[in-house]
Amino acid sequence: MRSGRRHWRSHPGSCLWFLTLAAVGVAGSAAAVGCDKGQGSPAAPAKDGVAPGGKASGAGTGVVSFEQVFRDLGWYNNINRDLEAVQQDARLRLESFGRELNDVLAQKRQEIAAAQRLTPQQTEDLNNNRNLDKLPLTPEQQQELLRVLNSIPNLDQQARTAANRVLQERQNQLVATYRDAAKPSVRRVAEANGMTAVLPLETMAYYADTINLTNRVIDDLRQNPPVIKVPDAPKVNLPRAWTLFGPAGTQPTTLPTSQPAVGPAMPGPTTPATPAAPGVWAPAAPPGTRPPASQPALPRPPR
Repeated sequence: MRSGRRHWRSHPGSCLWFLTLAAVGVAGSAAAVGCDKGQGSPAAPAKDGVAPGGKASGAGTGVVSFEQVFRDLGWYNNINRDLEAVQQDARLRLESFGRELNDVLAQKRQEIAAAQRLTPQQTEDLNNNRNLDKLPLTPEQQQELLRVLNSIPNLDQQARTAANRVLQERQNQLVATYRDAAKPSVRRVAEANGMTAVLPLETMAYYADTINLTNRVIDDLRQNPPVIKVPDAPKVNLPRAWTLFGPAGTQPTTLPTSQPAVGPAMPGPTTPATPAAPGVWAPAAPPGTRPPASQPALPRPPR
């Protein structure tokens, strides 16, 4: 029988963070960052359980709480600050794209009003989608107006989906970068304590306190700070809205599913698009004022 405390852990239903370290040499470590959703599982021990000789008595297998590693070293905060900057850039680009969609609709209304010589009252009704069936529009003009009106919400949602995808990819990229930075310390601590494998504490259903190496890994990382080279943040590259609408009677082009987008780049935060005309229908509220339900929240460290 091993001495020391033993811990039963319930597996969380969902996690904000989860990652896996690949095998690293002799230590052959696998590590993860996870979260406990308050299902009654005990907190990780405050101190590593090691035998008097300074070596962990884990029969070759150790555990590390990478949730604690990320939190204690401030890596959670670094990742969240980076993601907040990416999200803010995405919000500004989505707002510019939304204005361009409105400009397309405004231009279409102006063309119809000029072609049919609408009165000021009729033009106001057209701009506000009122009494459209009473306006002197040809069947072709009615069809073209509905084509644009029906396409704008779909394109707006596609743009938001693309922005969410970039944000998720950035989160995965950052977690992988910091994960790789911890590998040398995991290896050193594992070898110093006679371990041939290191498993993520957060995914363990049961473990003995004597094999917990968390604080030793944190101490090693503080004594040997890794050089963390964070890649440049990606941008949400959306096409110019007017390039998505083909000739009358055709369906608008869908947004590309990969980055960068094809076609002229939409204006970034420092290059605002032309403001929408007064009274133009807005396809959706700007990001930040009413985020869509599908927009993921920024990841936060478990409390």
